[in-house]
Amino acid sequence: MGSVRFKTDLSFTLQVRQALMTSKETFHNLFGDYYVAKYQLGADAGACLTISHIEESREEQSRVTTTIKVFWTEESVTETNLSKKELSRHFISFCGYDTLAQRSEKIEGSEL
Repeated sequence: MGSVRFKTDLSFTLQVRQALMTSKETFHNLFGDYYVAKYQLGADAGACLTISHIEESREEQSRVTTTIKVFWTEESVTETNLSKKELSRHFISFCGYDTLAQRSEKIEGSEL
């Protein structure tokens, strides 16, 4: 697959320009229907989609025990705190190409 192209773009000769300025029919009678500057041999197209996802969870627990002793009496109080954090992220990337149109596109981000 690929394309064949002339080394330089062809320009119309004086004779061709005069025929074009005269009429379409004159040009057609002298040169035919087509002007070829390049032609394409086959084509290829493809795309790739990538998705990555991360999940993270963190849990912390803290426990504080306070003991008070007065004479013969003892009193204990325990307080427990639990905190939990969760994080979720994703990233998307899309890449595509087309050799016939000779272009490629790449889009990426986390808000797609």
